[in-house]
Amino acid sequence: MSALRNGTFAVLLVLWSLPFAALIPALSLARDPAHLVRALSRHWGRGVLTLIKVIGGIDYRVEGERPQTPTLLAASHQTLWETVALTVEQPDICIIAKASLGKIPAFGWYLRRSPMIFIAREEGASALRKMRAEAQEAAAQGRPVLIFPSGTRRALGQIAPLQRGAALLYRELGLPLTPIVHDAGLFLNKDMSRKRAGTITLRFLPAIAPGLTGQQALAELEKSLVDGEAALLAKSAAQGE
Repeated sequence: MSALRNGTFAVLLVLWSLPFAALIPALSLARDPAHLVRALSRHWGRGVLTLIKVIGGIDYRVEGERPQTPTLLAASHQTLWETVALTVEQPDICIIAKASLGKIPAFGWYLRRSPMIFIAREEGASALRKMRAEAQEAAAQGRPVLIFPSGTRRALGQIAPLQRGAALLYRELGLPLTPIVHDAGLFLNKDMSRKRAGTITLRFLPAIAPGLTGQQALAELEKSLVDGEAALLAKSAAQGE
């Protein structure tokens, strides 16, 4: 995408986000703003996806069976796009994210009050205990819990050894584990500042049923993510994208 369009997108993104920042004082007075905050976050996300489509020429499609019951979601992580898209596609989602995101002005305020689960990896075992407790609370409310098991953003097709947090949550929550793959990295870089027109595929893969050990579930999850991304790469190559 041209520098002009990238610049236009950046300016419009700021303009689109400003009204949501202006709502923060009013939302702060609400007794229980979480549901309203999540609704506004989805509305903001829809606007961002629309800007990406109109200015960048990047649409997306959703494939596979979306979970209809509380579940643990585990998605491949390539860009910021999948966080925005899954916030839109999975109502009331609870995302496990790095602590630094909660410090971003305005955006971090919405994340903290959705609420999301913030993890400081350097805290080790205490961070895992915090993640487990807050994920159990979210699941008890019927919210899907999303983890990025690779731990950081990586290029499409480069699934790293998965973090143990996914195995811990699978074991503790007793929920189906639904892998999610996508090919956003073919069209967007990590922070969405560079774009190439096309259609992103967001694919829900068959769920891993409860009852396995954590290590067995992690092995199944890694295989699903690796095979799922390989299938998306093969499809892209066949289409000449």
